[in-house]
Amino acid sequence: MSKLIIVIWANCQGGAIQYMLEKLYSHMFIVNRYSNYEFINNKYILPDEIKNADIFLFQNYSDRTDEYDINNITKLLKNDCLKICFPTLHSCHLLFCYETNEPNNSKTINTEYPHGKFYYGIAPIIDLIQKYNVKNLDEGQKNIIIDEIYNLATDENFISNEKIEYYYNRSFEFLENKILSSDIPYLLEFIKENFTKVRLWHNPNHPSGVLLNELVKNIFKKLNLVYNENNIINELDNQLNDWVMPILPSVKKYYNMQFDDNCSSKWHNNITDTKSYICKYLNELYFTKDV
Repeated sequence: MSKLIIVIWANCQGGAIQYMLEKLYSHMFIVNRYSNYEFINNKYILPDEIKNADIFLFQNYSDRTDEYDINNITKLLKNDCLKICFPTLHSCHLLFCYETNEPNNSKTINTEYPHGKFYYGIAPIIDLIQKYNVKNLDEGQKNIIIDEIYNLATDENFISNEKIEYYYNRSFEFLENKILSSDIPYLLEFIKENFTKVRLWHNPNHPSGVLLNELVKNIFKKLNLVYNENNIINELDNQLNDWVMPILPSVKKYYNMQFDDNCSSKWHNNITDTKSYICKYLNELYFTKDV
């Protein structure tokens, strides 16, 4: 029996689906994954493999007027191709309640750091550092500023309830739009029931292993495939944990979250918690002459 061709048309979250399909069912499928945003941003020609797909797994994104519009892409599929739409789970600030645009990061892009030293910023900390003169500081002065900013950022009233509610409403408006228009509407209920109990995002764009596991499990159900999730969450957790960002105490208090204070970065091995994250962040982007 020849293998079926699966085409995954998705952002980086598609990697977890490909990983599990190849881990458990490589004897049944040939899996081709294409990064939708890379094709769109670089205006690449759509891959011919789409026309040969037996199964097409794709994310729903905003309507377009070019060849990358999902409706135009699905017209290329074979008549008997099985189509399964799964939701985009990025741009979600539900756990963080702060914006992540970083004005200084682009100045640190080089061959060692192709995305810069800190791809994600922390807007309220950027606001705080603007109040200091950070030029020509010695190590002692830097440490004093870091301690002051850390103490402010970890105060339980640092992010207001109004701001937290704003991000809650904004995040769920986005998630409801994406999830309920997909073939896996159950995910919305799962997120609402669990986002205060266990960490579901490493950063606003990358789900944790818990949420990826739920996504993959439900796609497997749609494909009528047995899914053994024992001991798999840690493997999936490593798929997108490039930046595990701080969830600040003010947010944890509001939602009564019981998460451990774990932060990390694949680019900075000495980040282990919120204090070390903030320390490295300020040192790399605000206390150096290069930026």
